Amino acid sequence: MPYIIRKLPNSKLYRVRLKDTGQVLSKATTLENAHKQIALLRMKDAEKGGGVGEEALQIVGLEKSKRKGKKLVAIFNDGQRIDFGSDVSQTYSEGAPKEKMQNYWKRHLANPTERQRIENLEPSAALLSAYILWLTPSLDENVKKLNELLRSRTHHAVKVGEGIQSVLFSKEHNSQAQADAWLRKKGLKIDKSTPNFDSPLYFRYRQHDPDEERYQYRMKLVDPKKMIYFVYEYE
Repeated sequence: MPYIIRKLPNSKLYRVRLKDTGQVLSKATTLENAHKQIALLRMKDAEKGGGVGEEALQIVGLEKSKRKGKKLVAIFNDGQRIDFGSDVSQTYSEGAPKEKMQNYWKRHLANPTERQRIENLEPSAALLSAYILWLTPSLDENVKKLNELLRSRTHHAVKVGEGIQSVLFSKEHNSQAQADAWLRKKGLKIDKSTPNFDSPLYFRYRQHDPDEERYQYRMKLVDPKKMIYFVYEYE
């Protein structure tokens, strides 16, 4: 079922409603909470439909931003518009050297808030800048790659134990002992040998060695409270 987020006039808050019926689901909420609500609703839709939810969130256009200090505005298929990128910087997609791109990623992933938005694919200026302006030298290719990731988050249901390469537990909500207990209960391995097991944001447990030649990897948020993540594989 399609959902729409709209910014309220003269306010920093947003309204969430059903696209088809116009039913209001949230009258006035923050943009972050609006996205969390839609993520939960999409998950429920997916459960009802056997694993396939509503149409995936997609970028359908880019325009020059009219907001002071911003480079571009991304237009999504649900109607929302997000301004992003500094209008005074030369980005990797505009010919900046590879070293500058690497420094950009190091700097922004060191910021916990930005890292969370990027890793969780939260529609935000941080996500758009990272993937569209600083991923590869091709702007079109970057939009394509980000849309693929957004589709994977919406349309691929994950069953516990099926095709899981890693399990990530948010440190904000889980201790290492709680993570171990959850894995035991689900019959999964407690393998902490992955190089970035104890990261600033999460505990990451390996289920088996990755095989880059056979599989590609996508991260799937399976808990609306952002407590548990699966990194799973597909042929």
